[in-house]
Amino acid sequence: MRGPKWVSAIGMVGLLTTAALSGTGAVMAQSESPGASPAATAAPPTLPPGTPVASPKHPTIGFVVPLISNPYWALIQDFAKGAAGTLGIDLLTDQADSDEAKQISIIEGLIAQPVDGLVVGPVSDKVGATILADAETANIPVVFMQRPPGVDYATYTGKQFIGFVGTDDAGGGTTASQLLYDAGARKWVAMGGAQGNGVSEARLQAVNDFAAAHPDMQILATQAGNEARDAGQTTMENFLSAYPGPGFDGVYSFNDEGALGAIQALKAANVTTDQVKVVGIDGTTDAVAAVLSGDMLASVGGGYACGAFALTELYDYLNGFPVTQPVYNLPLLPVTKDNAQAYTDQVLNGMGTYDFKSVSAVYTPGATQKDYAIVLH
Repeated sequence: MRGPKWVSAIGMVGLLTTAALSGTGAVMAQSESPGASPAATAAPPTLPPGTPVASPKHPTIGFVVPLISNPYWALIQDFAKGAAGTLGIDLLTDQADSDEAKQISIIEGLIAQPVDGLVVGPVSDKVGATILADAETANIPVVFMQRPPGVDYATYTGKQFIGFVGTDDAGGGTTASQLLYDAGARKWVAMGGAQGNGVSEARLQAVNDFAAAHPDMQILATQAGNEARDAGQTTMENFLSAYPGPGFDGVYSFNDEGALGAIQALKAANVTTDQVKVVGIDGTTDAVAAVLSGDMLASVGGGYACGAFALTELYDYLNGFPVTQPVYNLPLLPVTKDNAQAYTDQVLNGMGTYDFKSVSAVYTPGATQKDYAIVLH
């Protein structure tokens, strides 16, 4: 079983697992069993596993994220740039300021350049159909990342929807919920993202399912719209007004930025970490630093690798290797005070030394989407 590598300056190696977990992707009906047939995609040149590529193509690929000011998406883009450098991809990056119309305009501009393929993190589940329609017209393959595009891969009849690489948001949400519960919190407030954000919806569904299975705890209130830190701070100020005392002891945030904003509001109100514990999801640099300092109970992270893996998948496809698991969701790692330093060293500070060729079928015989997963050592 092959293991792609993180190699630190002192030679520390972190191997990846070959886990393939079923994700939720609430908006996209998933066909995620191992070996799922890519019937809806264009038939690529079929190179058997292990076929060497003497002279790999060096494609131009557009890479579009919804909001670069969000540190999580910045990590996704930075990691993808590392993959592009290793694999010889000309990567054209852009971001949409969380604006659906702007993202569609960006995609149309990239298609007009033209590019050989597209990797897109949708602003919402409303843009996927338009992006795919444009791609079909131009005969340009698309891999979506992180957020479901609002198009069901299993029933899609076009040729250019090549794959989706996301995160196991239901599993990550359950993990974050369990960490908060195990810390003793029983009265929670929850923070979600923008309407139509499939990642947020899946993570909120996970915490609601967790609450339904644990009658000794309750979710007092849930507030949407916490994509950014300042929004999380405002939401927490509202929670503190609605439940003075405070009348809650746990905060579940679908992302790290909302959690960090909540922590700012709690500190301003002189609420201690003994009174209220906060968990987030994404494993960003600032969040992990907050875990190390004790301001944050935990984050659940590692998912930002999905963009680089989506890029690797598209690169392999353009070089003739079929996508063996078109819908794949990365398992997420719990990051607590016990392993936050290892996560920082091996993941956050290891992006520049990741061996992307080890998960590319172009360079590593038999490599598939099942090699896309990260563990700490």
